[in-house]
Formats: sequence, structure tokens, C-alpha cells
Amino acid sequence: MIDDKTLLIKMRSKNSFKRIDLVGACPGLRMADGFSHTTSTNDLCTTDPLKVNEPVGATCMIKQIINISPAEAESLQHRDRTKNRQPM
Repeated sequence: MIDDKTLLIKMRSKNSFKRIDLVGACPGLRMADGFSHTTSTNDLCTTDPLKVNEPVGATCMIKQIINISPAEAESLQHRDRTKNRQPM
């Protein structure tokens, strides 16, 4: 998770990543134990809701799913680590 509106997914194949942008902020996603989804196909689509696992249980909608390069994934991860550092 990059922020309350952006997820970074590493696919099973090495060096394959997807960025999932949510329609809006998804309350509790950062503090929850991941998310789940239900779909009638084997693919995650923008029409599939994401359900935040306990303790929150919010439902969030996907705006877009984008294939990104390993370099873009690294940049997003770096941005997340930098943002979450606490000042001393």
C-alpha cells in the first residue's frame, strides 16, 4: 500500500507490477490486515469492489489498474518509505 488511494501489487512473475488507483480514500486500508475481493472471473477488474479486512471492513472501488515498470514500482515504494518516516 502506497497511500489510502494507491496500491502496489507485485505479480507472481518476477519484475511485473500493477498499480491500483482507488476512486477515493479507502478508510482503514493502511491499518487493516489487507483486503479481499470477489469476482466472477479469474481477473481483478475495475468493477470489482475491494473489501478491507478487519477491523474496519470498509468497501472501496477501483478507479484503474495500470501495468507499471519495476523502476516505477521502486519509485512508489521509495515515496511510501520516505513519507512514513517519523522525524526525530
